[in-house]
Amino acid sequence: MKKIKSIKNGLFTRNIGLAKMAFGVGRDFISKRDTDFAQNILDTLETHSETITHELGLMKGSVMKAGQALSTYLGEYLPDNVKKLLSTLENQSYFLDWETLKKQIPNTYFDKLDFDPNPLAAASIGQVHLATDKSTKEVYAVKVQYPGIKRALNRDLFTIKLILNSMKVIPQKLDMSAIHEEIKEMLYQEMDYTQEFKNIKRFEELLENDPNFKVIEPIQEFSTTDILTTRFEKGHSLRSDEVAGLSQQQRNKLGECFLDLFFRELFEWGLVQTDAHFGNFLIQTDKEHPNWVLLDFGATKHLEGDFLKHYRNMIKAVVLQDRPLFFESFRQLGRIENEQSFDQELIWEYLEVMGSPFQFDSYDWGASDISDRAMSYLPKLLKNLPEGKAPKDTVFLDRKVASVFYVLKQLNCSFNAREIFSKYI
Repeated sequence: MKKIKSIKNGLFTRNIGLAKMAFGVGRDFISKRDTDFAQNILDTLETHSETITHELGLMKGSVMKAGQALSTYLGEYLPDNVKKLLSTLENQSYFLDWETLKKQIPNTYFDKLDFDPNPLAAASIGQVHLATDKSTKEVYAVKVQYPGIKRALNRDLFTIKLILNSMKVIPQKLDMSAIHEEIKEMLYQEMDYTQEFKNIKRFEELLENDPNFKVIEPIQEFSTTDILTTRFEKGHSLRSDEVAGLSQQQRNKLGECFLDLFFRELFEWGLVQTDAHFGNFLIQTDKEHPNWVLLDFGATKHLEGDFLKHYRNMIKAVVLQDRPLFFESFRQLGRIENEQSFDQELIWEYLEVMGSPFQFDSYDWGASDISDRAMSYLPKLLKNLPEGKAPKDTVFLDRKVASVFYVLKQLNCSFNAREIFSKYI
């Protein structure tokens, strides 16, 4: 990690940083538009990886989250040098100087806690430092929000929208206003540590009797809207040698539990932690049966009513390969305004790919080529999006579905995914 004195949070400095990335990356990408889409992305990232990671690390916030998404969704297919750079964005990127960050912490905390000035993790919205309780000697992880990061949010969203429009990534026939509003609302929610505290407590209740998961324990005394303190938990990242060295049976069990958790969130609780990038989890390997540690609940969505029913049916339709059910649910969600404005055959071909892991008695996630196959559909899907207004509430759920697949691939596990889903039909 590299130390910095301040976060780029001014309108001018952030726009300059974004423009620097967009100019070089966009120019290269557009110049190769006639080449293979997936390879074009990889080549462009490799050429500009140092500029991208440097600028995202300095800015943090919503734009850094975009870098984390690149690391998660393209990580396995990137050249080693690019993979290494982007993986630092998960929790080990540029960190803010302690003398600057500690001004965000109430003075009363220092009477009771001894802080380690060296960060444990440096994420997109906040930085984590270990602190020892002077009276009990317990060790806490204290997440402190970066100064000025909320002020930068609207500026980022406005600038990113301009960049996407100028690059003509999204077809003009699709109204993205609801999607932009959904992204804005979720980012604001992630910056509200009081809400995240409540989400953690709820997941603690839901998983209290499940030995496969440990939810970090929040500490009310040292938590505010901008500071979230939890009991410190040790563990290993998904990319670590310790996790890679687990037996096949252990990795299979971890994978089964992770997929089952997603289905419980969606089909039983209506409460989904939608950000499954690798920095939000640890795996404890010091037992016969390794378990998950769940670290971050900022991007948690509460779902209900007709929306939840129709989204569940869409997932069910993809798993069971039920085409009529999918398009009826798609229609009920408001995703279709003009039946003639898109290619249903193309969309269903794509969904057959996404549902393929559930068609086997045992699916090898480590050897999965779903990412490659899905990427090959992306240019055609973008050109054939339904005409009308893109619906709110689905973008982060769709992200969760994709990221679950990437976690399972990283685990290199094999199991019967259809059998797990069958409990929720």
